[in-house]
Amino acid sequence: MGKDRLGRPIAYVHAKEHIKGQHPLESKEKLIILFIETARLLIEPPVEEGTAIIDMFHIGFQNLDYQHIRFMINAMQNYYPEALGLGLVLNASWTFNTVWNVIKSWLDPVLASKIHFVKSSKELAEYINRVFFLKRLGGKQMDFKLRPPTKEDEALVKFFREDK
Repeated sequence: MGKDRLGRPIAYVHAKEHIKGQHPLESKEKLIILFIETARLLIEPPVEEGTAIIDMFHIGFQNLDYQHIRFMINAMQNYYPEALGLGLVLNASWTFNTVWNVIKSWLDPVLASKIHFVKSSKELAEYINRVFFLKRLGGKQMDFKLRPPTKEDEALVKFFREDK
């Protein structure tokens, strides 16, 4: 999704698309590692870090999965400690403050110092050029909508898994 103002690749995370219990924890853990490893491939020297924008737009209690969050934090702190250059939490409601206080207690102070709350597109523009904003934020990047797998998608995945 482009690069931030310091040249770090940007990854948008749409928290409302995560539904607690929808998928097995092991699958989500594998996806997190795949995501981090893929992001590492997008980094071009001399840049060694990435930027994550965690969009909290329209999240509810069904989206908060402490086990999932703890795994992400553990992976970042213990296995990829220098991978995150900047974490931007966008559109967090005032009710998220209680949740954030719990999450922040799990964070190493160095990682916590990289997390910033952004309340508006104007604030986001301090970190990211507007051309790399999603369309719904006034930018040029396409808005994503989760599309569940079709029967054809599932058949293709089954074919790949059975192919020895």
